[in-house]
Amino acid sequence: MKRVLVSGAFLGALFVSPVVSQSNLVIPSGKGLAAREGNSNHLVPFNPSVAHIQFFYKKSVMGGSPRLIKGFRLRPDGTYTKYRPWKAQTVKNFEVWMGNHPGPYAMDRFSHSGNHPKDRTRVIKPRTISLPAVPFPSKAPDKFLVDLKLDTPFLYRNTQGFYLEIIRDYYDGVYRRWYIDCERDNAHTGDPKGSFKDIGSGCPANFDAFLGRVMQGNGGFLPEPPYPGQTFFTEGTARGKNLPVIGTIGISDKSFGGVPLPFNLGPLGGAGCFLYNNWLLTKVGVTGNTPDGGYRLAWGKIPYDPVFKNALLFHQAVALDRTFNALGLRVSQGIRFRMGPGFDPGLETSCLYGNVWGSFQNYRPTEDLPQFWKKRAAVVRLY
Repeated sequence: MKRVLVSGAFLGALFVSPVVSQSNLVIPSGKGLAAREGNSNHLVPFNPSVAHIQFFYKKSVMGGSPRLIKGFRLRPDGTYTKYRPWKAQTVKNFEVWMGNHPGPYAMDRFSHSGNHPKDRTRVIKPRTISLPAVPFPSKAPDKFLVDLKLDTPFLYRNTQGFYLEIIRDYYDGVYRRWYIDCERDNAHTGDPKGSFKDIGSGCPANFDAFLGRVMQGNGGFLPEPPYPGQTFFTEGTARGKNLPVIGTIGISDKSFGGVPLPFNLGPLGGAGCFLYNNWLLTKVGVTGNTPDGGYRLAWGKIPYDPVFKNALLFHQAVALDRTFNALGLRVSQGIRFRMGPGFDPGLETSCLYGNVWGSFQNYRPTEDLPQFWKKRAAVVRLY
């Protein structure tokens, strides 16, 4: 037992010893962003809304060595003038988490909890903070005016990525435009998403299947084709309560075991129903207890592997309902979709957040469905 304890202490000291004292490290590091004004139209974390935001930084922008983080500083937008100058502002129930993240290809765009690193640590317990009164700056960019000391120092281990999460559930309703300054990532502007097209129709006609839908800036949800590195899910409305539902994915819409597609199920008792793919993968779930019979099926994370880039796939869902027709099936339309190429992060991995703003009045910090995703690099000064 004594050998184990001594060995453990030795290894701990050996690991901590390389930690470099880097005061006022600005991330992304080495980009010159501390002296530049960025694009601060970020909506978080200090606009008048409930906010939950996650920033993901690559190892390459974190200074290149392990470091003990004791606090961080933020600055407001230095160029936006409509609501400035403004008085001091109080923010309640403000908390911060940090973690050593496994990197960009482990990011989940559809879940806050899906991004939690193993060592996710609450470094600032819920507290009230005071944002200072801010005059119009004499010269942009503005200074780092907010200093937040951590309740618990955090050891960044020089892993593939750094994770910074900010949550708050109080605002005073005054629009003061206090944002984290950020810089647009111009190095990787390509769209990681693919394309999709519906095939045929469902039975009933309003049985709609969708690729995973993501909330857009106008408050609506739009389907988003999957891509390598993404957590993939499908959803739909089977128009029947509490029904077993089966999601299917195939690689062909021409043939199913030698049988030509689409295959008409009418002669089998499914009038107006067709099969549209060759069912190589299936996922089982249950529709909800509501008239639309909504459901959601999680297929898991798609490995970031070039073999999946631009892959052509097909999706369809069926629900078991012996009262609907003689065949006992409700069947959705088919979906033909091509995976996107994925994306290679530039200055940062990503920024993923949910908030109440405009039409998003139902969001709560405890909800797990993010509302926005941005390829932006927030400028944060660590110390």
